Amino acid sequence: MLVPPPSARVPVYSTWYTFTQDIDDALVRSEAAQAAHLGCGSLFIDDGWQRHGHGRGYQGCGDWLPDEAKFPALAETIASIHDSGLAAALWLAPLLLGTQSEVYPRLVHLAPLWLEAANCYVLDPRQADVRTFVADTCCRLVIDYGVDLLKIDFLDEAMIYGEATGDGDLADVGEAMAAMLGQIREALSAVGRDQVGFEFRQPYVSPALSRYGEILRASDCPADAHQNRLATIDSRLFAAGRVVHADPMMWGAAGGAVAVAQQLYAGWFAVPQISMRLSALDQVQAAALRGLLALWRDQAEVALDGVLTGEGAERGYDLVRAVRTDLERSVIARYTPVVVELDEAPTAEVTLINATSSGRIAVRTSRPILGGVVRDAAAAGVGDLDPTGSGLVDVGVPAFGSVTLRLGGAPG
Repeated sequence: MLVPPPSARVPVYSTWYTFTQDIDDALVRSEAAQAAHLGCGSLFIDDGWQRHGHGRGYQGCGDWLPDEAKFPALAETIASIHDSGLAAALWLAPLLLGTQSEVYPRLVHLAPLWLEAANCYVLDPRQADVRTFVADTCCRLVIDYGVDLLKIDFLDEAMIYGEATGDGDLADVGEAMAAMLGQIREALSAVGRDQVGFEFRQPYVSPALSRYGEILRASDCPADAHQNRLATIDSRLFAAGRVVHADPMMWGAAGGAVAVAQQLYAGWFAVPQISMRLSALDQVQAAALRGLLALWRDQAEVALDGVLTGEGAERGYDLVRAVRTDLERSVIARYTPVVVELDEAPTAEVTLINATSSGRIAVRTSRPILGGVVRDAAAAGVGDLDPTGSGLVDVGVPAFGSVTLRLGGAPG
């Protein structure tokens, strides 16, 4: 099982939803500076950096070289991201082969099946030459451009060969994919880049993949907080040994701090990804994003590594709890107005995330509440909580705010 690198565990800025393929060096440099200032730790350059990276469909895939009109010196772009204090990632879909690519004539005999939805062919991983091409491509991107992570996409399209006959050295697609991913890791190890992280999307949920990729990202659900919560919690419960990334988050410009908090809380138990035009955020939302990411970073060792439980799965998880008894810290997010039972996983410190429009959280505890810090939707402190006794306690917390409680004694 691979150990996720530190760059896998920090908030992400993604170019995808906000800019799609309309990206270039100047934009990436500008947004990288803003992302670092607001609390992100990595920047994902998604689809659009490569040659023919424009228009829907993947008819240009295969070369995996930068579009020089957009990125005349991609290595320098990556270096500037590093200078901003961020790790850098590149997107690629290494099994897709488009007719516009320069490698198409050389590789088309290795891609006999056409994928209509993507307007391209799919390389057959059962062929040894395909596995070598993919491994060499990934290794080249890391060496030539200095990226820290690779977002390896559309691997599930290999299943087009699930029932197909072929003359490759491996007959089974699953076996071939495992061999291909293993070959990529071996190629990176051979050049001293073992710590390069791979991000896969949610269809690839399997404990076996923890040998090849450290990061699992929720499937596409732009601006859908409910689905992002569902996807990230489901993934956390099944993705053994891997870090889970939320789908990139978007929100309405008119929603103030609450709109930002609603999206961030949806992925609170995963690594948040942001895809907004950061340079265009107003002062309120920029402050909210910075405050919420700072709060998430403070809680990450609990939210990401704690023992995770969820209640009300059939309703999209009413309440989610992460507990680190070794640190005496818990994080509990309440997504509907249910009573929070504090004794179920007792720790001395409990942070309650009020991911609802209610201004109060009802908690039940057998221990006295010694005090606490209350925050608003921008994660700014708005007051201290007075000590109270045990029992059923109504705690005032702003809508989409949070509170960190200090509890005394042992549960009765």
